[in-house]
Amino acid sequence: RKKDVSFKFLYEQFYTERLYHNFLAKGYLLTSLKLSKALEKLVIDGLVNLTYPFALGFGNLLKTLQTGKVNTYALGVSFGATFLIILLLFLSLGR
Repeated sequence: RKKDVSFKFLYEQFYTERLYHNFLAKGYLLTSLKLSKALEKLVIDGLVNLTYPFALGFGNLLKTLQTGKVNTYALGVSFGATFLIILLLFLSLGR
């Protein structure tokens, strides 16, 4: 009987593989899962919740520019094109 226990203990390599998988690897996995969930909730969700009011305010600002009148849109395009031409001229003269 004692030989069977000793043989099994040696055969199982002192149960090191089972101990490793059941305690170290499983503990590491559980800890990393809990930590990643906590960081996701804190960092990712925090950034999304932080940017939400800015996106909402910017959307409300742009909403006022939508008048439905073609003249207003043409004026905006001409102002934009003029700004880009002046910017390109300024940058090319600076070289």
